[in-house]
Amino acid sequence: MAGPPENIDPSALWLQLSEMPRPRRVVDYPRTDPVTGKPIGRVVLQPLSGMEAKSAAIEAGRRTTQAMKTPRKEDAAYDYDTVYSNESTYQILFRAVTREEAPGVGFFPSPDHIAAMPQEEIGALLRMYLTVKRELGPDVQTMTADEMDAWLEVLARGGSAYPLARLDLEAIQDLVTHSARRLFPSLTVTTSSGSPPESSTPTG
Repeated sequence: MAGPPENIDPSALWLQLSEMPRPRRVVDYPRTDPVTGKPIGRVVLQPLSGMEAKSAAIEAGRRTTQAMKTPRKEDAAYDYDTVYSNESTYQILFRAVTREEAPGVGFFPSPDHIAAMPQEEIGALLRMYLTVKRELGPDVQTMTADEMDAWLEVLARGGSAYPLARLDLEAIQDLVTHSARRLFPSLTVTTSSGSPPESSTPTG
């Protein structure tokens, strides 16, 4: 359901959110045991907090600046952006990947241990993290027509645009288009079958 929260005072909603446990997900580590053919274990992925993201960015910048000041001959082909992108990945995964048996305890001893891993494994971990971050995040990405009507009612009754903070750009575009069709139905472009085009994909 992608509709707005119902019957919750903003202050009560904040208290409720602050008391909720940090979102996280247990996943199979992306490396296979050559003997059993199964994943070697499981880890926990959790989206970074604001402070963790800041720390990761600062440390990635510091390490990148240091690397560019004293470049090795084999690193001559790398520019700042490439090095920073790699360092940023190591810093994010160092903070985001934790142990299943000890929640909150980092899985990797240091970012350098991540840098020493195969690129394919690092890439797989990053894709898994981004997927979990998107799935557990608060952004509303797709809505049905009924859900968009519910959002419009919230905006009309509250006289404030703050609820839109939960919508990603695509959802806001869908909501604006949906509003325009409601206001000017006679101007709506029809499909070949003569019915207005769908503005979003139902979430089910």
